[in-house]
Amino acid sequence: MSPRLKKYPFHEAYFDVLSQGYHAASLAEADVVHLFGTWDHHLETIAREARSMGIPYVLTPMGGISPWNMKKPTTRRPLQRLCYLRRLVRHAGAVITTTPMEKAYVMKTKWNPRTVCIANSIFSHHTSHEEMIAENTEAQRDVLEKYEADKAASIAKEVVKVLSDELTAERIFLEEKSEEAPTAPQATADHYTAEQAILRQIVQIHSRMPHRNIPHNYLDELHRLLNETDYDEDLLDATLKRMKLLSFARQLFEVMAQTTGLTEGFMPVEAKKGHTEKLIREYVTP
Repeated sequence: MSPRLKKYPFHEAYFDVLSQGYHAASLAEADVVHLFGTWDHHLETIAREARSMGIPYVLTPMGGISPWNMKKPTTRRPLQRLCYLRRLVRHAGAVITTTPMEKAYVMKTKWNPRTVCIANSIFSHHTSHEEMIAENTEAQRDVLEKYEADKAASIAKEVVKVLSDELTAERIFLEEKSEEAPTAPQATADHYTAEQAILRQIVQIHSRMPHRNIPHNYLDELHRLLNETDYDEDLLDATLKRMKLLSFARQLFEVMAQTTGLTEGFMPVEAKKGHTEKLIREYVTP
């Protein structure tokens, strides 16, 4: 919460209620960040760091986005809106308002359509502390699920495109080497479901590097795919090169050799030690 808001006992009481439960010790350990306030540039600094690490955040403006606060003081508010406020609100996974009037005004700005209203149990008798905590927790869970779903869809799209490009390049190469045109239709990326799944999992693990937190079950799932699916090693090798992930994958497999028991016979490319391998090992969490 913004230090400015903590000066007011009713704001701190609201924050204390919502602070009940499990908290991460550091930003890297967080799944979702919850920010309280608006006009403190420190909040945008935290939000920017969370975005760079691939961590979604939820914003509770605490009444900061209102007709009065948007105009006063007149000499500072326009500059603050331009420099960081609009960006802070726009990139939030959800904006949590506490009254219908506040929600209506936030929606009127059109900065973020993902705006919900959850009553403040400090001021309202229509909801309990437990209900308010549960609704905020549900909003955070929804933000995390949508973020992960969007990221998975983006990764899947990227993998299909790069895999298709690699297959096209391979087909052109074979046609140029052959005096006769191929009689059978060429396979597309859709036919390579095992390769897609393995590549998606490698990219998903790679995407957690800025977060500095790689769940161990991500490695377990990749281990399962490598052991239980029939894939084209040469195609995976070539596609990883095209995606500039070959070195990362090799060092990832080095870590997996010790953490999941992945053996050389199930590695599509040779494992190797290196600086990234040490970082992966450091970032893997139970």
